[in-house]
Amino acid sequence: MKSSWKIGLFFIAFVVELVSCESSFPSFLFSHKLIPGIQDKLPHSPQEPFTLQQTNYMINQVLEKCQANVFILVNQPGVIVQDFQDFYSFQNLRSYMVQASTILTFPHTVVTEEDPHKGLDLDKIQTYIMRQCRAKLLTLKDDDPGSIESFIDSKTRVIRMDFTGIPSKAEEEYEGQREEILKKHDLTLLKVIRELPSPFITLLYTTDTTQEFAKIPDELVNVNEIPNDPQMIPLSMKNEILQKENVIFPDITLFDLTRLSEYERNNLGHYMNFDQKDRDAEPVLAVNDDKDKPIFNKPRSKKVDVRPEWLRFSEDDDSIPTLFNEEILRENALLVLSLSVSILGILLFTICKILASLVRLAFRSIQKQKTE
Repeated sequence: MKSSWKIGLFFIAFVVELVSCESSFPSFLFSHKLIPGIQDKLPHSPQEPFTLQQTNYMINQVLEKCQANVFILVNQPGVIVQDFQDFYSFQNLRSYMVQASTILTFPHTVVTEEDPHKGLDLDKIQTYIMRQCRAKLLTLKDDDPGSIESFIDSKTRVIRMDFTGIPSKAEEEYEGQREEILKKHDLTLLKVIRELPSPFITLLYTTDTTQEFAKIPDELVNVNEIPNDPQMIPLSMKNEILQKENVIFPDITLFDLTRLSEYERNNLGHYMNFDQKDRDAEPVLAVNDDKDKPIFNKPRSKKVDVRPEWLRFSEDDDSIPTLFNEEILRENALLVLSLSVSILGILLFTICKILASLVRLAFRSIQKQKTE
């Protein structure tokens, strides 16, 4: 009886130790261009924890398409999933995230003692992009956006941004500095993206810092309970979801129900009609509906004033030779007059010279006759 009791205690201690060995880290990825079919490859809801293998698989599925001109890999040491509840620390990052056509969030990627890395292997991801997309590497140094080399060609780039770490929340003397450092790094990210020659970016945001993952995940949010209009969401529901630790930026990823469907958000003149009762149904392209048609400015006619002096290479000109073009002769009257006087002077000089020669010949002829 005692042996079975000891075995039970040993088993409980083993389970507790196994659970305590688990840790997790947050990360997310978004692409300005649409990555078709990526939502169907998710193994489960983003609100549930992922394994490191699942997260790496989903990231590779996005990167292998090479659907970007610039890939940005951001590593922010010290950041935890609770930090994303403060939207003010990520204002610029969120502005680019809203514009993205594809968003993947991984609030909790669980790592165990068996995993070779305690986070995403950015060196491996960087090498994969450079080989798969034939990209050139640019590196951020000392959190200085000016250290990024300027673009001089159209080759794909990988920008590696390893920010300095932020202090732990457990350190009381660093209270409030975490938010300030995150805001500073968010501004650095904005300055880098502003210098890019193309809006087609793919950004991966992660950390090499893990936190203990030994608690039961929060209850999943049922999207069917969220109203179509985000303004109609009850304040109590908003506050409850915003405090959850199994979502990242829920106002973008959960409250916006258009994220349930895949479509290119950055094609002008095309958008989707989501005013439908069946949320599992395919969205309908709304460009043929007069009510939902995008509004464009009416075409305006413009009269182009084409003057002869503006024409190049006799474009649209008449068949009159340029030498006898009245407009050209009038504009260049001084030059024409000078040329005319010069030519006339040369002719007069030549005539006078010929006449003088004839006079001399005649005079010599007369003198010769007199001597004979």
